[in-house]
Amino acid sequence: DAMRADALTPAVAPRMVELAQDAIRFDAHYSGGNSSRAGMFSIFYGLPATYWDAFGSLTRPPVLMDLFQRFGYQLGLFASVPVYRAAALDRTALARVPNLRLQTVSPYPGSSGSDRAVTEEWLDWLDRRDPVRPFFGFLYYDAAVAIEPPDNYPLVVPIPPGASTQARRSARFLTAVHYVDSLLGQVLDDLRRRKLLERTVVIVTSDHGMEFDENGLGFTNHGTAFSELQMHTPLVVRWPGRPPERIAHR
Repeated sequence: DAMRADALTPAVAPRMVELAQDAIRFDAHYSGGNSSRAGMFSIFYGLPATYWDAFGSLTRPPVLMDLFQRFGYQLGLFASVPVYRAAALDRTALARVPNLRLQTVSPYPGSSGSDRAVTEEWLDWLDRRDPVRPFFGFLYYDAAVAIEPPDNYPLVVPIPPGASTQARRSARFLTAVHYVDSLLGQVLDDLRRRKLLERTVVIVTSDHGMEFDENGLGFTNHGTAFSELQMHTPLVVRWPGRPPERIAHR
């Protein structure tokens, strides 16, 4: 949640950059919205977010999820925030999933703690899955949008004395992205250890970006402007057997 495209750098997201070197990287990928509800809808449905109300009122899932269930995929769906909150995934992308896990109960504090719990529960789920059947995993992290890295987590960029509130928030945001990146690294290392990485399509993307008044127009956070910083998000697709590539067009 909320990783903007220009955060995909070795300093901020080293594991994602490493993944991108062996993947298809879409440099001009834009979200379908500047908020979680719109952005997550466009990711799963491939439709403009103006259709959200129609699908949400019918609790109609996307074709993608219908096919996963039709072909017997095991669904490991883990979200750091309740799926019925901001993105309302229980009414759209994850509607009609049997025994849908609605929220994460974390023993660790804050959004970063919930992200840690999501990762641990995902690893445990992989231990218990049926290895004969295919699976679809969904890991939805929250620390970046909450601007909440763990306490005492080293800052990615220094905060100079006298920095503005928005400059301080931006530094903490990038630090939270770095923390989420480290969790992604654990997920990738675990897939490699299980010899699943070369049999699994891995997609890393985000629902929207974040803005900290970089343009001096007063726009901050997300859902406040259809700007480059709030709309331009990373998209990296590692597809075993397909060569690395960078896609420059939108």
